[in-house]
Amino acid sequence: MVPVGGDQPKENAGGNTYPLDVIATMTEDKTAVVLAIVNPTLETETIIFDFGSTTFSEIGTQWTISGTSVEAKNVLNQEAEVKINESLIKSNNKLTIEPATINLIRYNIVKLK
Repeated sequence: MVPVGGDQPKENAGGNTYPLDVIATMTEDKTAVVLAIVNPTLETETIIFDFGSTTFSEIGTQWTISGTSVEAKNVLNQEAEVKINESLIKSNNKLTIEPATINLIRYNIVKLK
């Protein structure tokens, strides 16, 4: 798996999420968790999260930024090639991340432990 537009690093500087770039945060009021996941490869990737005993609402929101190709760009006064798609997703600890995408996923917290 070689990242799109990049070389394979000699050493993996990340954790066990490679080749995905992942960061997670909790909202200041502790009512939701937001995940940011970048898949720089041309392959669909799967990631599994462990939130311990924290429970979430059944449905979350996912925003996916993707293009018509890895060379896609938006040009003024032309049809956008890179778009943001918002969708509802079932809260799950296993996510499938499409190739060459940037994803923001928000899960509302029901019970925080």
